[in-house]
Amino acid sequence: MFSSFMARGNVTISLLRRMGSTSSALTSFSAATNHQNSRVLFLVKRQPYPQRQFRSLSSSSTSSDHQLSPDDPQAQFRPSPPTELTLEMTNGIQQSNALILKYGVGKQRLQLLADESNGTHGSMPLPLKWQRMMEIYLGAQLHVIASLGYETNEQGLMKYTQQLGTFIHKCPPDVQDEFRRVGRTTWREMLVLAFGLDQSELPTDEMSIVDARNTVHKVASRLIEPAILEAVATRVAALPPQSDPQMEMGLKHAIIQDVVVHQVYLGGDPPLVEELGFGSGPKGYATMQYVMAYHENDPLCMQYTSSSMVKVWQAAGLDLSNAPPAAVAKMPMSAPN
Repeated sequence: MFSSFMARGNVTISLLRRMGSTSSALTSFSAATNHQNSRVLFLVKRQPYPQRQFRSLSSSSTSSDHQLSPDDPQAQFRPSPPTELTLEMTNGIQQSNALILKYGVGKQRLQLLADESNGTHGSMPLPLKWQRMMEIYLGAQLHVIASLGYETNEQGLMKYTQQLGTFIHKCPPDVQDEFRRVGRTTWREMLVLAFGLDQSELPTDEMSIVDARNTVHKVASRLIEPAILEAVATRVAALPPQSDPQMEMGLKHAIIQDVVVHQVYLGGDPPLVEELGFGSGPKGYATMQYVMAYHENDPLCMQYTSSSMVKVWQAAGLDLSNAPPAAVAKMPMSAPN
């Protein structure tokens, strides 16, 4: 069980690297909150209630009463994260992230994403839509952990992930199961919002473990078909030389993602998502992710995925020696776990 929680952080950090930087997710999320933040009020002078006066943070002030001197402790303050996580902290972080995505700015942006995808200018490509959804998801998470003192960059997220893994490893199975349940619920609610899924049409019972394993095996088998591996290798070979290794890796991952989405899941006659009974197009893909979230940490499902993704990575010329095992054991564009 411990490995599944560490997988979440490794895959998330890997995703952030491919997106460009951790701060890009935070900046993207922050842009939507700046307007609300500009209306936050703070106390200007201490006066007996109810005669307190408030000033908007967005308004300028030239009064020396409102300026901190360089040696003021508040001016010198530097946040620091906790040395270890507790059950209260982990529950609070998870619930706060869920709150943002279900009721706050995260929800508003997910609804906007759903509207943009079905706009008058045509539907948004599925890989782009998925990336934007993940930026919203990760941006919300970064805002929450930043309030606990973590840096809003890859190092801060990695530190939080390591501390989370250490804490979860010590928890009894029932606590781990509850943590996983809340995370799965948040993930599913986000899929419903971002893709405009009809909740009444989604299954109410979880897929059986036998059916889940058969589904993953069929996907894994399609991934390693010669035509798929050749498509990845051909497109990677056509890439211009890159001086930045991170940029090169990002381009290769983008090719893998595009081939897997359009030639594995949405390609074929019938497309794989339709053959598996999840529906058609992007909504069918999102429905599959919704259903499969329950069994994504099953050891046999992960083994099927890992064995196929190793071959896909090799076809793309990616260095497996530096790849986190959890990243190889995940399908492109799946739950952050």
